[in-house]
Amino acid sequence: KGHPTKPAEGFAKAQGVRVEELETVTTEKGDYLCAVRRQKGEKTAVVLRGRIPNLIRSLSFMKSMRWGSSSLRFVRPIHWILALFGGEVIPFRIDRIESGDLTYGHRFMHSGGFKVRGFDDYLKKLRKASVIVDEEERKGMIDKGI
Repeated sequence: KGHPTKPAEGFAKAQGVRVEELETVTTEKGDYLCAVRRQKGEKTAVVLRGRIPNLIRSLSFMKSMRWGSSSLRFVRPIHWILALFGGEVIPFRIDRIESGDLTYGHRFMHSGGFKVRGFDDYLKKLRKASVIVDEEERKGMIDKGI
């Protein structure tokens, strides 16, 4: 409204917009200037590809270990990483482990790996491979067996 103040000019400059582009927002505490910027987002798979390896590395446990010459510390050995989004593999690598669409069932009750296309497929195929993902269902099965 009227001529911009020096703080408004400084705020606009700091936000990378012209003073005329600033908008007024009314709150309980009064009117404030704000800058609305639209930024085109990246595809989810691209964001995940860049973040999952660091996320895995950042997980901390009271006791963790390394295997062989690997620099990765984790609570248990990581033998494979299943990483899918929208039915497509999110490709990345941690040390010598490459992500993919391959996973495995129960190590004693099912042999060999199998490819997965999505979450429902994952649940169905793991069940066939003697792995019950849902904790409550697994507890119920154990209770019935006792």
